[in-house]
This record gives sequence, structure tokens and C-alpha cells, in this order.
Amino acid sequence: MNPEMDKANSMNNYIPPDPSVGDAVRHRNDALRAIHNRLGLLSDEELRSVLAGDPDPASRPVALGLLFSRLAKAAGRTPDTRNARLVELLGGLLNDPHPDIAKSAIRHCRLTYERHIEAVRAALDHPENRVQAEAAIALAKIKDAKIFDTLQQWFDRDEQGFRNVAIEALKTLGTDEARDTLIESYEKGGRNEGDKAVLANALLRMGDERGVNFLNSLAIRAQGRWSVFAATALYIANYSDAGLRLLLHILENGDNEAKQRMVNQICYNWIHSPHAFTGEGIHEARRWVQGKLKSPNKYPIPLT
Repeated sequence: MNPEMDKANSMNNYIPPDPSVGDAVRHRNDALRAIHNRLGLLSDEELRSVLAGDPDPASRPVALGLLFSRLAKAAGRTPDTRNARLVELLGGLLNDPHPDIAKSAIRHCRLTYERHIEAVRAALDHPENRVQAEAAIALAKIKDAKIFDTLQQWFDRDEQGFRNVAIEALKTLGTDEARDTLIESYEKGGRNEGDKAVLANALLRMGDERGVNFLNSLAIRAQGRWSVFAATALYIANYSDAGLRLLLHILENGDNEAKQRMVNQICYNWIHSPHAFTGEGIHEARRWVQGKLKSPNKYPIPLT
């Protein structure tokens, strides 16, 4: 048999996600684009009014994004002035009841004032888990020693979502104690295969390669979500040809779930292709990987 023909047949047998998935994503993006276009015509003062209390819950995060973008790009302002304006804008939103507002404020506010650090600590008890997660990562970034006990509690919780956030935050905190916690759990095999993969990825990003062989074998298996996770982790670790070949291996040889997830990663997350949820997506993803293999720039941005 011709190996290239086998690969072509495997890709032609690809079944994309249900059309309703792509339709839902397009509908959401179209709605957000319409809000963005409408609010983009407003002045800064008018945007602040929207942010203060627009009845449409989708408008407030867009208004914040526009204000943030304008402040970040403002000409004639020194970095210190821009940062002060950003802190002024975001500081009062760190515990906003709207989860998207609180999450964005926590992510972008420079935590230089104790009152803001305390507000982010308080957000660890926000009713929305995604805001709690953002707060944990933000505190880990500033090496807040008070966060460790909370992370240890989350690490030991039954809910995998909290444990995954704790793993990411412990990696970000980067202390010897945090590293030892991750290593000990990895060496015990994690809770399951997926948990072990998340631990291996966190350690790899800390410069510890003890999980590389495990991730590589998981990627080569080319089955399901964790093969895609492992291949992506190894690619992002150093943006190498070896990592790109793992992505290509899954596109050409993976089971259908792995192919769908790989296409979504490349076409939707990285190159924002309109074909992400169609049968053409797998061919576009393969062309992208092959192009990256020929390019000196291995970073996951669209080829021009």
C-alpha cells in the first residue's frame, strides 16, 4: 500500500463536529462583533457609562475591552501614566458580580496596591469558579505566599477542575514547595492518565523533563483528548519540528475524536479559520502544519 494514499484515505474519512457546533460558535461571534461595532463608535466617557451599568450583560465586557485597548494604545502617555489609568479603570472591578468583568479585571490589573491584592484574595471566594481560578493565577504570578495553603486544598479536592487550577497556579508560583508537590504527585502516577499528563506538562514548563517520555507516548497513541493535549504540550514547550510532527501524526493517524480536537486547536484557536468545524478543517490544519515544518517560524500564528 502507498503510505501517502493511506494518509489521504484516513483524512477523507474524517467526520467533523455536528454542524450545530459551528453554527452556535458563529452565532455567538456574530453577536459579539455587532456589540463591538456598536460600542466602538462611543467615546471613552460613554463606554464608562456602559461599563457602569448597561442592562445588556454582554455589553459590559465589550465596553471594558474597548476601554482597555484604547488605554493600552494611547499615544503620548508614558508607561507609568498608562498603567495608572489602567489601575484606576480596573481596580474597582476586581470583585464585580459579572464573572467576565471580574475575570478580565483580575487578569489585567497590576497588583501593586495592597487593597487590590486583598480584593483578588477575596475573589478566591467568588461564586463563579472561573473567577476563583483567575484570582489564584494572578496571586501566583505576584508570588503571593499566602496563596499556597489555598492551592494545596484545591490540589487535594475531588473536583478535577479545582485540581487543574491548583496545578497551573503551583507551576506559576514556582516555589520549591510548589514544585515538590507536583513532583510527588507525578511520581505516584497522578490520579489517572489525564491528571498525570497535566502534571507532566506543568513540570515541563518549569524546566523539569521527567514527564516528556510519557507525554510523547501519549501523543503517539493518537487517541482522544489526552493525546492532543500531550502533543500540544510538547509542541508549545519549544515550538520544534518534533512537536509539529506529533500534531501531523494525529491529523493523519488519530481516531476521530483526536482529529476533531486537533483541528479545533489549530483551525479555531490558532489560525481562526472559518473551516474549523467543517470537513475542510482537517486538510487546512494539515497544510498549516506542513507549512510550519518548512518555515523558520514555528510559532502558532497564521502563515502569511
